[in-house]
Amino acid sequence: MPDIEYSTFQWNWVDYPAGRKDVVSPWLEAFVNTRIWIEKNNNKI
Repeated sequence: MPDIEYSTFQWNWVDYPAGRKDVVSPWLEAFVNTRIWIEKNNNKI
């Protein structure tokens, strides 16, 4: 599994496809989803 916290920008990737035009890595979606989950479930803890 890749270290997604180190893969924020495409220049940090080992192999970045030449045709991609990402501003930031699609891996950041994992952190976005985690934050959304925490905000929804924070009152249940």
